[in-house]
Amino acid sequence: MEHQERLAELQFAQLNTALLKIETTMERLEKRLWITVYGVVGVILAQAAQSLLNHLP
Repeated sequence: MEHQERLAELQFAQLNTALLKIETTMERLEKRLWITVYGVVGVILAQAAQSLLNHLP
């Protein structure tokens, strides 16, 4: 019985470690996604501003 409990504890510890790694990876991906979104919005705004400046007398 103790052996099974110890095995279950080790499995849960390993599962928690794997979930922590997945969570960390997801956080990094989320940061990269937001950087990409801000970059695209910045390019669109820069093109709009450039277009407006080209049409000014």
